[in-house]
Amino acid sequence: MKTNLFILIFFLIGVLTLQAQNVSSYILELESHTKWEAVDTKWSGVRDQWVTNCKAENTPQESAQLLLQFESNVKWEAVEKNWAARRNAWVNECKTASSNGQVAKLLAELESNIKWTAVDEKWKARRTDWVNELNGIR
Repeated sequence: MKTNLFILIFFLIGVLTLQAQNVSSYILELESHTKWEAVDTKWSGVRDQWVTNCKAENTPQESAQLLLQFESNVKWEAVEKNWAARRNAWVNECKTASSNGQVAKLLAELESNIKWTAVDEKWKARRTDWVNELNGIR
């Protein structure tokens, strides 16, 4: 009985740690499939540190900041026109996000507003599974 309880606790801790790390990993995955033409030229100067930060174990607030940093470097031509009307509220929601689930939802919203022309072919094949996995983060 104690062994089963220990295994369950160990599993739950592992799942929670994985989910905390995964939000930033999913941001990094989207960015890595975004074409260079879709991001500002200054992105190349900050990207290496940003990638390092994405690979760290991040709090939801840190992940939200990484998401904001990426989004602020995506060109307007790479997003749907309606993003302009939603963006200010989205930014404010990122600034107040306090859970992995909130950040995951905001990431999915950004991704849904990035045009197909701004991402590579591999992303188009990966997207459905990525969305499903992201939806599982709480």
